[in-house]
Amino acid sequence: MKNIEIISIVLTSSVLSAVLTSFVNWLLQKRNYRNEYYKKLLDKRINAYEEVETMVAGLTSIVNVGNGKMCNLVFHLGYDHFSRYLISIMIPVQKGFWLSAEMASLLTELNVFLINEIDNKIDQNRNPDEELIQLGILHLERIRAIRNRIQAQLYHDFKSLHEIEKFVKSSRDLGSFAVYSKAEDYIRTR
Repeated sequence: MKNIEIISIVLTSSVLSAVLTSFVNWLLQKRNYRNEYYKKLLDKRINAYEEVETMVAGLTSIVNVGNGKMCNLVFHLGYDHFSRYLISIMIPVQKGFWLSAEMASLLTELNVFLINEIDNKIDQNRNPDEELIQLGILHLERIRAIRNRIQAQLYHDFKSLHEIEKFVKSSRDLGSFAVYSKAEDYIRTR
């Protein structure tokens, strides 16, 4: 072989090697970018589900209020505490985009139930703390059922939380919405 042929073979193989290296690096960077993006989305989802866990924990403690009657602790601690709890529900509801559609729907159901069947039934001119306890006793089983469904959905969603690509590609029913009992509750959550 002549020197020119050897030089052209070396140059051609170097150029081809550089092109292939650049292409492989580009593919790796593209994959790493997507993985970093998915990590950020996963962090948002985890944060939203942590808020749900915190919120549902407020419904797990049950107290005996006398005569063998029980109610959730959140109702027994007084109306001011219950009002703060209602506001705390808004945090995971507002992060509903990052939750499964089923979870967002359950949170909306709980929110609407607590406002319609508890908060709106309390007469502020009477003894709201006592009325709250009575309503808590009356609705103990319904609240327990909703809480159990939320917890079951949490366990179900945890199994697929990492499947970000599936989450991104899924079509969502954005019909879930936050319901506030009072305008000032909305302002406090901002």
